[in-house]
Amino acid sequence: MLGTRYGVLCKGRFVSTGPIEMLQEHRSKLCVLQVELMDSKKKQKVLDTVHDVFPKSVPIPTPGSTKHILKWHIPMSEGESLSVFFRKTQQLVNFVPVTNLILSEASYGDALQRLSDKFSNLQKKSSTKELVNRLLTVIT
Repeated sequence: MLGTRYGVLCKGRFVSTGPIEMLQEHRSKLCVLQVELMDSKKKQKVLDTVHDVFPKSVPIPTPGSTKHILKWHIPMSEGESLSVFFRKTQQLVNFVPVTNLILSEASYGDALQRLSDKFSNLQKKSSTKELVNRLLTVIT
């Protein structure tokens, strides 16, 4: 463990600080969608439909033992109400063969893990200058 407190930095200013435990309790506008496939042959249709309904969704890898379970990180669009977001999610069941749909709000810890993963991928691909420019684009 590196420390007992966290800090969220945005545009050069701390926007949130606190003990690590609070990081788990805070919520973000990032949700996690989980569905169970009814027909594994239609997996691609499910993936395509979720991407069409939620274009900014990012699939979350699942272990091989849960190959009938699919998960995504789905950010809520700016200005989108929670009721519209839930309605879109509920309508997925009408278009694709899935069951046990679960939608949960991601903690800031999940959101920061996703940002960390993006940073790690960028770091592998870019020079330092390109990395700084891309990371600033992701944060702002």
